[in-house]
Amino acid sequence: MRLILVFATLLCLTKWMVDASYRPAASCCPQWSNTEIPLSLIVDYTIQSEGICAIKAVKLHTRRGKTLCSDPDRQWVRGAMVKVDMERRMKASQEKVQNEKGTTSNTATPAYTTSKKAPRKGRRKGWRHRKKSRGRKKLRGRIN
Repeated sequence: MRLILVFATLLCLTKWMVDASYRPAASCCPQWSNTEIPLSLIVDYTIQSEGICAIKAVKLHTRRGKTLCSDPDRQWVRGAMVKVDMERRMKASQEKVQNEKGTTSNTATPAYTTSKKAPRKGRRKGWRHRKKSRGRKKLRGRIN
């Protein structure tokens, strides 16, 4: 009886492991999107390989936290990847310079800045600010 119970447990465990290995990961892109977004919105990317997932894709991450799956062979996707890589290099070099200088700085930061423009004087323009006619207009030249 124990032998049958052990055998059934091993069979269930094996079945569970096989099913888990063939199921694509939840973070895989099922298909490519044809949408081209502005490069200024892209902040990061991840390359998806075909080993675990069904297709090879590039996951583009936007400023708003959204992910777009794209074909890695498209020209604009390659441009987006180059842009992100350049921004990473620039950020790394700036951090390196900051670390070499130390945390103290010779430049003083201003306590406050004013960048607001002075309010405009004069009449407001636009349809919302026009005076509405009060009462009925008199018609000239006509007899009511």
